[in-house]
Amino acid sequence: MKYAAIGSFFLNEINFADGKKISGIIGGGGFFAYCGLLQYTPDCLFVAGAGNDFETHFGEFFRKNAIRTDGLIPYADRNTVATMYYEPDGRWHETFEFGPDRHKDLSWNVCLLDSFLEYLEKTGERPVGAYVAIGITEADAWERVKTLREKYGVKIMLELYTSDCVPENYQLFCERVLPNVDYFSLNRPESFALFSEQSEEAVIERLKTFDAPCFYRVGTKGSYTVRGNEVGFAPSVHISAPEQEIDPTGCGNNSTGAALWGLCEGYSALEVSYIGNVSAAYNVMQYGPYPHFNAQTRQEALKLALQCAKQ
Repeated sequence: MKYAAIGSFFLNEINFADGKKISGIIGGGGFFAYCGLLQYTPDCLFVAGAGNDFETHFGEFFRKNAIRTDGLIPYADRNTVATMYYEPDGRWHETFEFGPDRHKDLSWNVCLLDSFLEYLEKTGERPVGAYVAIGITEADAWERVKTLREKYGVKIMLELYTSDCVPENYQLFCERVLPNVDYFSLNRPESFALFSEQSEEAVIERLKTFDAPCFYRVGTKGSYTVRGNEVGFAPSVHISAPEQEIDPTGCGNNSTGAALWGLCEGYSALEVSYIGNVSAAYNVMQYGPYPHFNAQTRQEALKLALQCAKQ
């Protein structure tokens, strides 16, 4: 196992701004990020909780795409159902039902990280990189992240929580997050709030000063990868006609997982941005994640990303 994504795994019920509703869709930020990795490599592990109805909702998808299940942590309840509500301006919120037993001394993120550390100790596997989404204020979880980096040499890609991106968390972000991650990702509204800035240009100048490279997502416009003074901007990529793109849910998580792969594999900042954008372009073509991960689609995705960067 060369890569891992550690995070949420849901059954999505989606309420779109135009009144359309759809249910029974595979989702969760952690799983979309995993699919971003899976777009470019089969050598990856998904670490998440799985409910007692896993086979009913997810079994076929996992088998068809040869997805490993040894990173899943079973729990007794139904799989978490996340009901999403989109607003006309693209904002959204969600509510949750069912899911793992959270009545524990440790947070669920700590449980997931502990499970991954136990897995590494038991198997002897040493992944190159791992995607995580944990809160800036989760001190216990950050201790586990330190162990992943220092004991096992794992490069960490953090996706920031939107709710954490507020000015009062900026100092803690600098003190706790930046020294303990290799890469991080956030979107434009999050960056404006966290850094108290009002333009992409100002945010990018801030990002240049950080040691950890940033995969900076700017909505349908595209993405930047900022690695010191190396800044690669890639506009959005469209595999199908824009009017045929169905569902943007999870595109940010998905492209972040893909960007982790690109950064760890040594691609340029511009290439990483396109690698992320191409994966998101596959993700947006249907409800839920792209359903056909195989050697051919991986080859086609990387070829398209590198061609776009070259042009």
